[in-house]
Amino acid sequence: MKCRYTENGYFSLELINSKINEIVVQKNQYISDKEDKSAHGIGISSIRDIVEKYEGTLDISYDDTSFKVVILIGG
Repeated sequence: MKCRYTENGYFSLELINSKINEIVVQKNQYISDKEDKSAHGIGISSIRDIVEKYEGTLDISYDDTSFKVVILIGG
């Protein structure tokens, strides 16, 4: 995790996590692959709501081995 406050007044948060399973996206929603789906799968939608509230940007990307989230919120 990298967290910083830039000189031009932006808050930046970058998170990278390793992954082994395929990422499943349906209707712009990331689908949890955990067994108890009722207790999982709300994290990214909650992050989206917070970023939208503070008029920031959310960038999500992934490859075969990692999942990356970058949040940028203006000061």
